[in-house]
Amino acid sequence: MTDRKRAGLDLDQFEPKAPVGAAKPALAAAIAREEGFVSRSSASVSRRGRRLVRQPIDITEELRAWLREEAHRRDVTVRAVILKALKDKGAPVDEDDLVDRRRTY
Repeated sequence: MTDRKRAGLDLDQFEPKAPVGAAKPALAAAIAREEGFVSRSSASVSRRGRRLVRQPIDITEELRAWLREEAHRRDVTVRAVILKALKDKGAPVDEDDLVDRRRTY
């Protein structure tokens, strides 16, 4: 490394939130939750602690377009459209999974 400072970046007054020797990944996740950020890794566990898994499927472009249009029409996500259809067919879908958690600004 070099002793030169980068132009415009003066970190002399910087005080890190993490104490020295703290577990960095756990602390980073805690700070991200505190600040309202969601990371990809934290999205794999739902609010009730159930483990979520991805299930990729191949669908036609026409079906994808229909799902997107239906989601837009209902003002929900494509995921919600699919889960609602599965629930209507008797699948064990929890009501909490149908709640819209999108942020509106």
